[in-house]
Amino acid sequence: MRKIHLTILILIICNISFGQIKQIIVDADTKEKIPFVNIWVENYDVGTISNEDGQFVLPKMDGTKIIVFSATGYTTKKMVYGLIKNLIELTPQIIELNEVVVSNSKKRNKKR
Repeated sequence: MRKIHLTILILIICNISFGQIKQIIVDADTKEKIPFVNIWVENYDVGTISNEDGQFVLPKMDGTKIIVFSATGYTTKKMVYGLIKNLIELTPQIIELNEVVVSNSKKRNKKR
C-alpha cells in the first residue's frame, strides 16, 4: 500500500513539473539572448516577462491559445502555444527617427 502511495506521489510531481514550458528567446540575427521580453496570452490576463537570460516559464494551457512576444527594438511575434519550440527568435526592427535640431537663440533686452 505504501508503494502505491509513493508511486502516485511521484507521478503527480512529474506531471506538475512537465506542466509548464520553459523556453529561451534569442535575437534572430546574432543569436544573443534577449532579456525582459513581454510575453502574454492574447485576449487573456495571463502573462510574464523573460529574465535577464531570455528565459521564461508559462503554465500549461490549451494548445490553441495565441502567445504574443513583444520587446523594444524587435518585431512582435505571435505563436500558437502548442507550436512553441525550445528557442524563440525575434527579428530586430530598425526604426529611423527624425532629426532634431537644438539651437541657442540669444534674446537681448533693450535698455530704455
